[in-house]
Formats: sequence, structure tokens, C-alpha cells
Amino acid sequence: MEKIINGASRLLNAVAGLGIVLIMVLVTLNILLRTFLNRSILGTYEYVGFFTGAVIGLSLAQCALQSGHISIGLLVDKFKPKTQAAVSIFTNAIALVFLSLTSYHLFLYAKRLWLNGEVSLTTEIPFYPFVYLVAIGLAVFCLVILWQLIKSWQRVIGK
Repeated sequence: MEKIINGASRLLNAVAGLGIVLIMVLVTLNILLRTFLNRSILGTYEYVGFFTGAVIGLSLAQCALQSGHISIGLLVDKFKPKTQAAVSIFTNAIALVFLSLTSYHLFLYAKRLWLNGEVSLTTEIPFYPFVYLVAIGLAVFCLVILWQLIKSWQRVIGK
């Protein structure tokens, strides 16, 4: 299970990295076109917003695997290892419930956007693919948290 979660997280992070590169190319190209040809790329603001949302959603799982998120380690590090694991179980359980619900509702929202045919104003790009990407990123993030919850539980019971 750990290999699957790590692989999925790395894959989504690679897609997020590609998104960052696309954002950089788009913004740079827009600036160059505006400066030298007095023209710009229609919808640059929308593209950057969509890609940024997708990048953030897709990179969360890898960030969690690398323990890149803010934690309460300053206080918890002073506890005994089993107490640290118990605190981890508590915080991960809360995060898992919240993020699972968020991911689920994002999937429902993306489906609703798809069925309603909602698009952006300037470029008329459909919203739903980007919402699906964020929902997928959160779902994999939930798998990471679930795996961390299992490992913490094993530390508490002494396995």
C-alpha cells in the first residue's frame, strides 16, 4: 500500500510541477508579447488561476509525505513517543474526516459543473477538469493521511 501511495503522490507532484512550468511559460510569454508586440494572451489571468488551483491540489499529498506541512511539533516533541503517536492519531483522524468530506464534495461539485456546462467568462474553458484535479489531489492526500494514521496506531499498540 505504501508503494502505491508514494507512487501516486509522486505522479501527482510531477503533474503539479508541469503545471508550474506551464504557468511560468504562459506569464513570461504574455509579458514578452505585451512588451514587444503590444498584444497579450487572452485569458492569461484565468489560465494562471486554474493551473494554480490544480498545482496546489495535486502537490498536497507529496508535501505530506515529506512532512512539509505545518505541525505542532514544538510542543509534541517533548512528549513520550507513544503520546506523540496518540496526538498524531487524533490530528490525522480529524484531518482525514475533513479532507475526505472535502474531496467527496469537490467530486460532486465537479460533476455538477460538468452537467451544467459552466465555463469561464473570458476563454470559455470548462471549470470541471480543474475541480476534478483538486478533488483527485485531495483524495490521494487522504490516502497519505490514512497511511500515517495506521503507522501511528501501530506505534501506540507497540507493533
